Amino acid sequence: MTNKSLNKKIIEVFKIYDNYWNTKNIEKWSDLFTNNVDFVIKRGVRIKSKEVLLRVHKRIMEGFSEIGQNMNHHTKVEEIEMLSKNIVLVSAIWEWPEFIPSPNANTISYFNGVSTVIIEKNDDLWLIRAMHSSVNPK
Repeated sequence: MTNKSLNKKIIEVFKIYDNYWNTKNIEKWSDLFTNNVDFVIKRGVRIKSKEVLLRVHKRIMEGFSEIGQNMNHHTKVEEIEMLSKNIVLVSAIWEWPEFIPSPNANTISYFNGVSTVIIEKNDDLWLIRAMHSSVNPK
């Protein structure tokens, strides 16, 4: 696989990630992760399995629905580094314009930050094995 075709496949993973997230399709969104995923959410909580990831994010989505959260999350891949034939390291910038920071918030903010992601090839699929997202403190 050429770097160009690999990059295209990895970028597609994030397009699908954003699409499932923004449409609140958490079941499909969770299919983008390995069963043993190591995931640190934007607020700093660490999750160490796909089962827990799904359960936690279902609750998060319920909360978003209750407050009318705008679902316009976007991820831009900045760098892809091949670590081995089946593992890549991805650096990405994410943004969430018009984010409602809490149920009692009277303001809408621009929520953004960075993600460091390990993606591994399982059979013919590229799946997220580890992801750590942090928030821009500004």
